[in-house]
Amino acid sequence: MLAILLACESTKTEYAEFIDFDNFNDHNYLYIEVNIHDENDCGEWGGHEERISLRKDLGEMKLSYHRMDNMCEYTFPNWREKSPVGPTSFTLILNEADIDTIKHYVKGVYEYEPRKDVSSNAADYYEVKYKNGRITKSFDSYDISNDFEGYFNLKAYLLKRVESDK
Repeated sequence: MLAILLACESTKTEYAEFIDFDNFNDHNYLYIEVNIHDENDCGEWGGHEERISLRKDLGEMKLSYHRMDNMCEYTFPNWREKSPVGPTSFTLILNEADIDTIKHYVKGVYEYEPRKDVSSNAADYYEVKYKNGRITKSFDSYDISNDFEGYFNLKAYLLKRVESDK
């Protein structure tokens, strides 16, 4: 029983130490990578990747976002991709509220447990990687029930920031 409690405690500690934003420097990188499905994709056969990277440059925390093309043309050669809604790439200089929002997302992915009563051929995939010099840590989650809203909330927040910076 004590071993189980210690194992649970070490998992919580591991998350708390996963990303050290207070000491984030030019050698640290945070990568958020997802493979998701939206209205621009071709259902369970498609989907697309989106990537967010964070780095510190000249004392400022910077975020880069890029949406990759969907994978439908590999399965359906005559597929015509609809234009994605919103920008396919952007860069932001982050403030404290932005960093808190990203921390909230990372914690959500870490703690997410998909429902076990469903199955899907079009599961969404979320991965977080933290690179500190030579050490890389990562964790991921498959969302077979497509009910994890964390990434969509993060993206909506970031798109609002892009619009407010114009």
